[in-house]
Amino acid sequence: MNAKVSFLVVAVAALGLAGCNTKYAEQRVGKPMDEWSHGLESGKESERKNKKYEALSDETPQEEAINILVKQLQHDDRSISIPSEDELRYWAGKQGVGELIVRAVKPLLAHKRLEVRAPALRLTIAYGKKSSTGDLIEVLADEEYGMRSAAFKALRARTGADFGYNAAGGELPRAQSLEKFRVWWDEQVNGPKPKETAPEKTTTDQKPGEQLPVVEKPALEIPGRASEVLLPIPKDQQEAHKQ
Repeated sequence: MNAKVSFLVVAVAALGLAGCNTKYAEQRVGKPMDEWSHGLESGKESERKNKKYEALSDETPQEEAINILVKQLQHDDRSISIPSEDELRYWAGKQGVGELIVRAVKPLLAHKRLEVRAPALRLTIAYGKKSSTGDLIEVLADEEYGMRSAAFKALRARTGADFGYNAAGGELPRAQSLEKFRVWWDEQVNGPKPKETAPEKTTTDQKPGEQLPVVEKPALEIPGRASEVLLPIPKDQQEAHKQ
């Protein structure tokens, strides 16, 4: 009986884990989660909770504060990186700081670690303006489903553009939709490209190296005698002229 119960427990647990990757990926990108630190030992967890994060003083110059917090956002210790994102949101409430933060976290959208890319994307979505549309488009190529999905939802809400993109679709269809997004955004920024016109055709069918036929010019008319045309002297009269 105990063996049967144990088997059922294992089976239920396996079913609970199956098929949840997509939902879990969205959760990971959608909000900060301490669970991102996998394999955390109980001793380290208690030590981590005992650590106290010290927020920056409001007297800190804005650019200096942003640089410090963006650097901390990339820290391996989640007790430092997670509060840093929250503090960046606090600083974003100050006038003009939100745009500075978006520019500062832009390089992190391509960071090798998801735990760094995800908060950078959340901050870009929250405080980025029209100029950050191109950055969101590039995230559509991210290897992580949750990143692609969050970026696409933000793009569609802002622009209404779709281009048939599906974050869960195949690699080739995603790439084709991504290229359409890029072309569209380039036209939004730089205007539509001029249409190419076909080269004008030459009036002759001359081939390379071929000489055109020589066209003889008409004989000149004698001034004052428009009706008469100057003709060559006949050969039998040429001798008389020579004598």
